[in-house]
Amino acid sequence: MKLFRFTGSQAYRTLYYKDKEVARKYLGKLTGISLTSEWKKYEAEVRFKGEMGDFEPEIMDFGGLVGVVLTSKARKIVEDLILSFGEFLPLELDSSVVYLINPTIILDCVDYDKSEKEIIPPLNNEKITKYFQKRNRLSTDFQT
Repeated sequence: MKLFRFTGSQAYRTLYYKDKEVARKYLGKLTGISLTSEWKKYEAEVRFKGEMGDFEPEIMDFGGLVGVVLTSKARKIVEDLILSFGEFLPLELDSSVVYLINPTIILDCVDYDKSEKEIIPPLNNEKITKYFQKRNRLSTDFQT
């Protein structure tokens, strides 16, 4: 089984919805539900530039932990890998189009019993320090 992880780095740029009402509407909505039927090409803006913020990466952070945005070039490269598991939601950034990845299939593949944990005082919260993956999770949970 192959797992893929796309992350945008805040060392470059962080994008966000330009309109605060749109941000409120979609906050916490990238949870496995298709949004294409209601989605419009919303405007995005650069809200934060990190130490390498003048460099324009192909994969960008969106809203901190909200998601990941791809340029058209990056989308073409990974489209076949992602379309079975998610969708691309267009955003307008300046005069170009970028794509927010919305995962429509989300599986928890972490084996919490086997993962190594550390207890963090003073509230004794558990923090996973080493993750273990559940085997064969993708092949048994759905067919593509």
